[in-house]
Amino acid sequence: MNSQGEPTEKQRFMQYIASFYGFSGKTWQVFSSRFDETNFGKENDDLAKNLWVDEDVADPNQTFQDNLKKICDKFSEEESCSVKPSQQRKKGRPPKSESPWYK
Repeated sequence: MNSQGEPTEKQRFMQYIASFYGFSGKTWQVFSSRFDETNFGKENDDLAKNLWVDEDVADPNQTFQDNLKKICDKFSEEESCSVKPSQQRKKGRPPKSESPWYK
């Protein structure tokens, strides 16, 4: 928030995306925490530990992962998303014929 207490442009964008995809409750909390630019280098376990300090959550790490999976699944449902759940990820660089840069 800025000095007047209004959300910044980045915060409004995050709110718009969350609203667009229908994220609410714990899913909204995970989305806003994981995709906040200040949390870029932080591990999911660290974010989960700090997210529900005052709430009675049996396993914060598992709750975080479950909600993060919901977010990723929702993103992958979109036609514009380049990663589909049916695609198997293989280790290493794909062959040139399979690379998205050569399509």
